[in-house]
Amino acid sequence: MTPLVSLRDVEFRAFDGTWRRSIDRLEIPAGGRLRVIGGCGSGKTATAFLMSGAPAATFARGDAEFDGRALARWPSRDLARRTSLVPSDPSLVFSGIRSTLRGELELSLQILGFGSETGSAIEEAAETLSLRHPMRRDPFTLSGG
Repeated sequence: MTPLVSLRDVEFRAFDGTWRRSIDRLEIPAGGRLRVIGGCGSGKTATAFLMSGAPAATFARGDAEFDGRALARWPSRDLARRTSLVPSDPSLVFSGIRSTLRGELELSLQILGFGSETGSAIEEAAETLSLRHPMRRDPFTLSGG
């Protein structure tokens, strides 16, 4: 069975600019869970960014696949419909242009080219993740972790 996420021979660029091998092989099956722990600078955030399809040329190199296909070959919009990254620092995600979490999510989906399904997608996600109440809050006042 093809893993949903597969990373092989991944190196991350360290703060001093050198490349360091961090992951020899990692496979996550569909429905699987992964807990990443480590010290400051160990590559936790870089690993999450890499697995979500963020362009990796500046911070990582190696083989990364999603659903059996190289992440670099996925069109951004298709990948954005299938993956997400929720960092603990809201300034990495939110623009500050909109005053509510819902507004920021609407803006992000508009930028990604989603059309009329935007509202229903947000409602469904809010219900699934038990986020109905926080949708009305300023995203910069939500928990930082």
